[in-house]
Amino acid sequence: MIVSGKTTYFPDNTRVDSVLDRVKKETTEFTYDSRGVTIAKKVYLLNDQGMPTQGIIYDGAETFTARCQFYYDDIGRMIEQRMFNTAGDIFQRTIYAYDADGKPATPAIYKMKNVPAPSMKPRSIDFTGKKSKLVSEGKPPPKAEIVQPGQKPKIMSVSPRSGTTTEK
Repeated sequence: MIVSGKTTYFPDNTRVDSVLDRVKKETTEFTYDSRGVTIAKKVYLLNDQGMPTQGIIYDGAETFTARCQFYYDDIGRMIEQRMFNTAGDIFQRTIYAYDADGKPATPAIYKMKNVPAPSMKPRSIDFTGKKSKLVSEGKPPPKAEIVQPGQKPKIMSVSPRSGTTTEK
């Protein structure tokens, strides 16, 4: 498969939709709040192993807000993520460490003092009466379900053209 997608639901009813394009070697993620309003869009370029090397972050209004870079050790484990504001200054660093068995430790996050972090604006809500296809057909958006350990999660996909939902 050249393009694939997945949706991750969280207990607070937020969700992240991810689309992987193997030809372009990029992943695009859309983050939505509990009302379905877009709050972020992230586009990551991938290396030959499918790991992100750099990315661009937009707020919900599709305004460029930040970029990021990822660094790996010699055996392909992520060791650092750097976040840059629109001026090119690092506003956050995340350092990843591993124990002697190779198990990941809790990452250390460093927020830089006196460096402005971007502000994320949600997408504007349309009050003109226009509704999405799912709402106009009387179909509510899917609700988040908490998956218990050992339970197989439901996988849903929505056709971008027809709006039809299928469940696996």
